[in-house]
Amino acid sequence: MSISHPLFPSIYSFILLISCLSGCGSSETPQALTVLQVTDKKVDVKVHPEEGQWLSLYIGDKKWGSSGPFRNDIANEQTTLATLEVSDQIEMEDGSLGRGMIFTKSTGGASAKKFLAVTEGGPLPYGQVKIRDATTIVQTADTVTLADIETPNSDLVPISIRLEQPTTE
Repeated sequence: MSISHPLFPSIYSFILLISCLSGCGSSETPQALTVLQVTDKKVDVKVHPEEGQWLSLYIGDKKWGSSGPFRNDIANEQTTLATLEVSDQIEMEDGSLGRGMIFTKSTGGASAKKFLAVTEGGPLPYGQVKIRDATTIVQTADTVTLADIETPNSDLVPISIRLEQPTTE
């Protein structure tokens, strides 16, 4: 079936023009954080930082650690990987092992780890750390919400990593 109506070329050209105005020839800005791998115990996120940014871990709306600032040589040339891992091997103050999470930032051959125990009466919300499955991870240009702490009353406290500019206080 062919369309031979005299208006067709005009309508087609108009549609092509509109679609081109909304993205033809433009390149999409890459995400600053890209989820690479998700399992029930671990999430790996590739970090694409800009000069001066900090990588931060948030539980709820409270910051629980930061690493940075990134320098241009690291931001442009080395791969940075952020990992959140659920663990039942977190060493407690009394030497026993408990539940919690490990947040790791690796750049080049160096890495830094932050061990966070989830204990009753501790500074973190108490509950079970659960990695979100790939379909429920929420990602924006500079934030990935990748897990939750499920409290005993079934509230979910989100866990996210963010790339941030330094704050001036």
